[in-house]
Amino acid sequence: LLRKPIIILPGQGFSEKFKPNSGDIAGVAIPRDSMVLAAESVCLGFEKPFDGFNPVIHELAHYLYFDIFNIVTPCDDSPIGLTAGQLEAWQEVKEAEWEKLEKKKSPLQPYALSGNGELFACSVEMFFENPGPLKEKSSELYKLLSEYFKLDTARLYIDAGQAR
Repeated sequence: LLRKPIIILPGQGFSEKFKPNSGDIAGVAIPRDSMVLAAESVCLGFEKPFDGFNPVIHELAHYLYFDIFNIVTPCDDSPIGLTAGQLEAWQEVKEAEWEKLEKKKSPLQPYALSGNGELFACSVEMFFENPGPLKEKSSELYKLLSEYFKLDTARLYIDAGQAR
């Protein structure tokens, strides 16, 4: 999926006014090319558990749905490896979550609405960073991600005594 090096740049983001979860860029996954991350944001992503912010996870998620079929630019936010039935379920779940985001009833950051692929990347980021609210407020999305990754991250947090 990622065939080029990961480039780490100094600072928190690609803007002097960067703030986590602000919609500014802490990282970028370039189709068929390198991933670029801001060093301080990488550290922030692993420092605070349960904040739903981790640019490494977020950018890796982008590589799950583009570049695999020699796509030069991401054309949609459907993850790779889905069966026809799973793809149909993903489209339905994606539309429902989009509506929740617009009504501010989703646990995802509003940044998920910012463009192609961001809903999936933000969902994956939260699935691994803070799965409790995702499972509670967006159960169908959580279920789809659990099936996709073959992992129940909320259960892992509970088993580790870190449930939120």
